[in-house]
Amino acid sequence: MQDRTIAALLTTLILFFTPSGGAFCQPDRYGKVLARVYQMRDRPFSRVMQVGVSEQGRPLVAVVLTDPENPKSLCSDRIRVLVLCSQHGDEPSPVKPMLDLAADLSQTQNPFYRSMLKKVVLIAIPVVNPDGFAHFRRCNANGVDLNRNWSQPNQPETLAVSRLVAAVRPHVVIDQHEWLDNLPGRWDGVETAGFGRERHYKLGRLLAGAAVGSMPRRGASVEVLPYRKQSNHSLAHRHFAQRGICSLLVEMSPRWSPQARYEAYRNLTLALLAGMAFPRDQRTARAIYSALDASKAADSVIADLYTPNLPKPVLPVEASYCLALFLLVCWIVVRYASSKGKLSPAPDLILYSRRLSLSDVLGLRGSARIKVAIIRLYRSRPSNRVAKSLSGSPAPSQKRTNRVHTTRRALGAPSRSLRQAMTP
Repeated sequence: MQDRTIAALLTTLILFFTPSGGAFCQPDRYGKVLARVYQMRDRPFSRVMQVGVSEQGRPLVAVVLTDPENPKSLCSDRIRVLVLCSQHGDEPSPVKPMLDLAADLSQTQNPFYRSMLKKVVLIAIPVVNPDGFAHFRRCNANGVDLNRNWSQPNQPETLAVSRLVAAVRPHVVIDQHEWLDNLPGRWDGVETAGFGRERHYKLGRLLAGAAVGSMPRRGASVEVLPYRKQSNHSLAHRHFAQRGICSLLVEMSPRWSPQARYEAYRNLTLALLAGMAFPRDQRTARAIYSALDASKAADSVIADLYTPNLPKPVLPVEASYCLALFLLVCWIVVRYASSKGKLSPAPDLILYSRRLSLSDVLGLRGSARIKVAIIRLYRSRPSNRVAKSLSGSPAPSQKRTNRVHTTRRALGAPSRSLRQAMTP
């Protein structure tokens, strides 16, 4: 038996931990991302919020980075930037630069970064497609390309991000991807709309030009990549641009080394944030202020993350008296209601020492049920008669005591007629 138990336990452990052993045994690639994100929960300039849940139940998390001073201004007076990474699970290159940048900003002592966080609210989702990232697949668990599912979102990941956009109302959306092949025509840089005279289209071109112009000369070379009006608008950055949000795409190709791509993603993101916090020219500054004035304030979801837990308010004297009186009345009502249904204890029939005959019992007032119970309790037993003849007194009997309890249960509520009947 012991051998069978050990064999069953070993089989269960093997099925649980092998790659083919069910939903709990998934690759740990996304678990490492979650571990890094959760490390930033209680840092000075960062908070973590769960945006939604993937198809396979993995949490979809976002890191919110800004200066916590004056939380009310986070929803109205600061530039809100949403960064999306790894919509395609087989494009992991932007994830590590975004996590490293968020970790640096979350507890920075750099005066420039701290000044930037006073003017910018950065909401970064390191992995938009957790299931695809965990299995290194382009699509999500349902086989859907998330970057083609924004016009009419019907996947849990795109629906969660769409709800976040509706609540946060970002001024700028930055979508980060990477090319997986080195075919001709794969350009590195920042893609934005090359058309349109609307406010958000102009701001996108100004921010892209400023970010590319501030990139260092060494490393990967990047440029502004305008897309045409006839392009596919189901992609995330083009979809949000049609909704009036300044949207940019950052994408690098494998012609550069991993280190060069890492620096390009990090430097481009920093350059875009710095260009919004500290505009380089008057045109960019006017476009940013115009976007701030035209946009609506975000919901209090961001401010609530940075609002400290306030102490409980002290009630005034009058309110305290009213509350105490209300609680006292409630206590009295509950006690009265609970005692209303209680029954007074039944009389202890053992205390009655008078031996009743059958004629006496039949002559008592009360129902037939009460009379039968009294006859069963007080009728003479052969065992009692034998004990009485030997010792001169009735012997105690455990069965009689049990009959007493049975009789009390049979009697139910103590009736006044029974007391009157038992009174000599």
